[in-house]
Amino acid sequence: MRISTRVFLAAATFCGITILTSIGTRVLLDGQRASGLMVNLAGRQRMLTQRMTKEALELANAADAAQRAAAADKLGGTALLFDDTLAALAHGGITRDAAGDPVALTAVADPDALAALEAGAERWTRFGRRSTRRSPGRTPRPRSPTPCPCSSNTTSRCSKR
Repeated sequence: MRISTRVFLAAATFCGITILTSIGTRVLLDGQRASGLMVNLAGRQRMLTQRMTKEALELANAADAAQRAAAADKLGGTALLFDDTLAALAHGGITRDAAGDPVALTAVADPDALAALEAGAERWTRFGRRSTRRSPGRTPRPRSPTPCPCSSNTTSRCSKR
C-alpha cells in the first residue's frame, strides 16, 4: 500500500471519528437541554406555590373590590400556569418557560417520577377542594376565585366568608 493511500485512510478515519464524536455530542446535549428544562420547570412549580400563597393573602387583605379583582386575576393566572406546567411535566404537552415562550415537553418515562408527579397533582386537587370548603362561594380551584361579596367592607377580613 502506498504512502499516499495510507495518509488518505488516516485522514478519512480521523474525519469520520470527528464527525461521529460531534454527532454524539449533539445528541447528548439535546437530551441534557430537555432534562434541564424539566428541572427548571419543576423548580418553578415550587416558586409558583409560594407566589399563590402571597397572592391569596393579597386577596384576603384587599381593601376594596378593585384590589380584590386584581388579586383574584393574579392568583388565577398563577394557578393556571401551575396547572398547565404540572400536566405538561407529567403527561407531556405545552407550557410556558420562564420567558413566557411556549415549550413542548414529552411525557415522563420514569415510573417513580411519574408517580411523584401524580401524587403532587392529587395534593393539588385536594387543596382546591379544601380551599372551597373553607371559603363558600369560591370556585373549587384557585384558578379563578370570585371577589368577596362585601364590596363595601373596609376591614381586612370579610364577615361573609
